[in-house]
Amino acid sequence: MNGPQAHWLEDGRRLHLNHGPIDLIVEAFGDADECRAAYGQAVARFQTILQELVDELPELRRPASSRPRAFAGPTARRMEAAIVPLAKQFITPMAAVAGSVADEMLGALLAGRRLDRAYVNNGGDSAIHLGNGRSMTLAIAGTGHGLADRITIRAEDGIRGIATSGWRGRSFSLGIADAVTVLARTGAEADAAATLIANAVDLPGHRAIERMPARDLAPDSDLGDRLVTQGVGALSSGEIAVALDHGLAVAEDFRRHGLIAASALFLAGQARIAGPMALVAPNEKSRKELPMTEFAIRKIAVLTEEIFHEGGPVAKVPRRRAAAMAVVNNPFAGRYVEDLQSAMDDLKPLGLLLSDKLIAALGGDLKQIDGYGKGAIVGIAGELEHGALWHVPGGYAMRERLGDAKAIVPSAKKVGAFGARLDVPLGHINAAYVRSHFDAMEVGISDGPRPDEILFCLAMTCGPRVHDRMGGLAAKDIKAWDGLR
Repeated sequence: MNGPQAHWLEDGRRLHLNHGPIDLIVEAFGDADECRAAYGQAVARFQTILQELVDELPELRRPASSRPRAFAGPTARRMEAAIVPLAKQFITPMAAVAGSVADEMLGALLAGRRLDRAYVNNGGDSAIHLGNGRSMTLAIAGTGHGLADRITIRAEDGIRGIATSGWRGRSFSLGIADAVTVLARTGAEADAAATLIANAVDLPGHRAIERMPARDLAPDSDLGDRLVTQGVGALSSGEIAVALDHGLAVAEDFRRHGLIAASALFLAGQARIAGPMALVAPNEKSRKELPMTEFAIRKIAVLTEEIFHEGGPVAKVPRRRAAAMAVVNNPFAGRYVEDLQSAMDDLKPLGLLLSDKLIAALGGDLKQIDGYGKGAIVGIAGELEHGALWHVPGGYAMRERLGDAKAIVPSAKKVGAFGARLDVPLGHINAAYVRSHFDAMEVGISDGPRPDEILFCLAMTCGPRVHDRMGGLAAKDIKAWDGLR
């Protein structure tokens, strides 16, 4: 193995550092002399970092406990500090190695220097520095699921680490997530948490998942005989939702305990978001940077119904309806904010999440779903316009998931007190004037919305009203572009 290597990339701005398995991209912003000195410090620190880890590798491969071990090297100590709070589950310091190396190298870059911004990217796990009032827009993995591929982090967000884990990555995973991206206070903390969240996105024992003992693939792996994912076959929409929800539960638990700031989980075209994650479209004019609006989810409820009759004969096939509701924090409660439209982007992941839950609740067969609607109840410290934030992210999420839906999504909203109810209007997904599908579904949560909350709801149906006999345009007669007819 060659010794530590350092050279500039073709753009002349980014420094490439490589030594064995460590491959870093480093960039600093600010005064030219300060940046030059910072790069020199980084190169000097890089000379010994790998050997320091090798010297303590046997113990770094051993599982953590609640009592931290006394490692000699600063990078090893970062690794141990990141995993001890997670030691209730199986985890070794190696789960935080990439993020810890990034943190250590960033520390060397910044020592005694005055930089506006800087980052150290270690194969996708990064440590970042932001001076007062500064922000940074980063690419994230796992997109292509209705989310953009950029995330903006501001100095005041307190996030200094971003890491991604998943079975398709360079490290082994016990789970089946395509990617899990985590934002945290440090690169080490993000790396460790991403590993465990990705492990939790799983369907144990599923036939479509190919697994092998880690030791068979890498004899010195810290995972030993634990089965690691080598392939994921076809999964139903419902199975994907279940696996992601397993991971989301872990992510939300970490967030509640202050271990991470936010995370995004991706699997087979579906996604889950825990915490605030501002996703910025890469082609927006002037690459506008949006704040991380906090629509933290307090609870989600899914209501399903099977309607057999309405006083007439029993239907041969019962009508099925489902509503998925999320009670979230209203970041605009108690104040007037002129520009609300940008916050709609922050709600897109929630729209996709509720759509996936509805499809799973109705059996997962998209061909059977032919009706939809949406609604919102704004707590009394908010205003009606806050419910209108749901128009784009709620409606377009259902239309995206259902594929060919052409009709406008019926909608209702209100400001309501604790325990308020709402009749969510329903209509056919391909033609608004199909009378057999005119309907409404009453929704509500017994303990919400609180004054500073919003209840967002999506609803889907399978089939017409059980005794429909009002004539008009029939579902079977809809033509390709009826849409609003």
